[in-house]
Amino acid sequence: MRSTILTFLDHLVTERGLAKLTRSAYENDLSRLLAFLSRVQGISCWRDVTTETLIAFLEAERTGGKRPSSIARTLAAIRGFFRFLVEEREIEGDPAAHLEHPRLRRPLPHPIPPEDMVRLLEAPDSDTPTGVRDRAILELIYASGLRVSEACGLKPENLHLAHGYLIVLGKGKKERVVPIHDRARKALDRYLREARPTLDPKGRCRFVFVGSRGGGLSRKTLFTRMRRYALQEGLRELPSPHDLRHSFASHLLEGGADLRTVQELLGHSDIATTQIYTHLPGSRLKRVYRQHHPRSARGATRDMIVN
Repeated sequence: MRSTILTFLDHLVTERGLAKLTRSAYENDLSRLLAFLSRVQGISCWRDVTTETLIAFLEAERTGGKRPSSIARTLAAIRGFFRFLVEEREIEGDPAAHLEHPRLRRPLPHPIPPEDMVRLLEAPDSDTPTGVRDRAILELIYASGLRVSEACGLKPENLHLAHGYLIVLGKGKKERVVPIHDRARKALDRYLREARPTLDPKGRCRFVFVGSRGGGLSRKTLFTRMRRYALQEGLRELPSPHDLRHSFASHLLEGGADLRTVQELLGHSDIATTQIYTHLPGSRLKRVYRQHHPRSARGATRDMIVN
């Protein structure tokens, strides 16, 4: 049964372009399902799995403390896996076809206030190679709205600094072109000239940002170092690297950028994903609405004529 899971995962990577992180998450999800089937249900063949079996597993996940978002991802992995089994004629009926996704309330993003952002970006020690590197990657993520995995996965050939843009490989291996402003470009240029040769003296690292052991900088390392800088600066909240991306989108919208442009810059396939930034407390779009809509408390006037 384990080999069938691995075949499915390889299929997703080669045929569907599934990201490595998603593949890893799906493998963990399906491995837990396999352990549940063997240990609790005594099932040793995929043909013996029923809808009731899968419901019992998902309920065990819920009572075990899994969040609704984690359960939703696990369910997506299960549904995809059993569709694959049907297509490959490993099973006849799909026991996962009618399983319902848990209702999710999408959490609001947490953009970093502009004044805190300045302190965070200037926190790394500019006299050390790692400090110069950290300043460059933090500036870059905030300047271009990159996902952390996109920033850590950048390769030298993706950089077009002289022309002020990057080519980013996003989710589903979709490429997009994103601009980079002068301040971030200068920070990145300094890193490439002064710090990167020290961190990678033999020039063996395939990625732009080099970690302490000569390989690519990991997401975990960036998260840890960013938290350290936030503590160092005494910020009110401890942001994550992904909050830089949230801040990029929120600050653009606050500055007057239109939603479609921000959607393209973020690489969102669905504008509904981008619209979540309009629901933030105090967002510019909310203020404009309250100020100008005739039925808004602030927009209403005593002499308004109602037809």
